[in-house]
Amino acid sequence: MYASAVRSALVSHSAVVGSGYTAVAVYGVGNPGGYARLVNDSLLATGFNDWLDAYSLDSVVVDSVTASGYEAYLSNVTSLHATRSRIAVTQSGTGLYLEPFTYSGSLVADSVTVTGDPACAQCGTASTPSTCRCR
Repeated sequence: MYASAVRSALVSHSAVVGSGYTAVAVYGVGNPGGYARLVNDSLLATGFNDWLDAYSLDSVVVDSVTASGYEAYLSNVTSLHATRSRIAVTQSGTGLYLEPFTYSGSLVADSVTVTGDPACAQCGTASTPSTCRCR
């Protein structure tokens, strides 16, 4: 699923499988501008593909989402608010990766479970970040 130059995007009660691709990609308008909401979705991306890519948005909300993939990569996004979600990381990825537009960006994660890839010897056992390639 791909959206470009959006002021607002809502994905709700959907199942998206990105087989060989990112499951959901949303590009905002401006620098940054617009917002995206993912609510009660199942998102799957295989291999090193992201379950969510978001760029140039004021805010992204992830609520009650079940996701599996390399990571949610958010660049030039000011605010990420994740609640009641389960994220399974594949390969050596990151559950939620936020690079805000400014140094005053914010990340709120409430009742979010992120699990490492069981194929990664250190990450699958919740090893410390210093011994794990997973971020």
